[in-house]
Amino acid sequence: MTNYQSIIDTATAMERAIEAKGYSRADVEFTLNYTDTIGVYVRINYSIDNERKYETYAHSVNSTKTIDEFVTEIWDTIAALPHIEEARNNDFLAQLGKTIDRATELDLPLDYVTPLKAAFDAMTENLLADHRPAAEKEPTVKINLNEHDVPF
Repeated sequence: MTNYQSIIDTATAMERAIEAKGYSRADVEFTLNYTDTIGVYVRINYSIDNERKYETYAHSVNSTKTIDEFVTEIWDTIAALPHIEEARNNDFLAQLGKTIDRATELDLPLDYVTPLKAAFDAMTENLLADHRPAAEKEPTVKINLNEHDVPF
């Protein structure tokens, strides 16, 4: 990032990358700060079903990282964001888990808690399963290193 336009282009590209994952109202703000400690702030905002999420990053003027390395770390964070459906599933499971924990704390009858736990377990198992067609899955290769005829 060498000039003002490259900062705008980077922020715009980051917003588009977040929106490509299904999030709405993505906004990336770069703030230059002329203090003794923090030189650049980056704030990323986006929405999941009208709930705003915020992440803030700061680059110290004393940092050994370059600005480009700092921006690369932010890109890595954006790349690691789950797709919107996965984020919704994760949020729902977190809320369901809290509900089950609260029901257990309140010693609610098992007639209420057991079906919730069963649903939670089934949904968790389903989320962890790989649902891609077999052709898209990475092949599992097993090599017996004790065999001498294994080609390398």
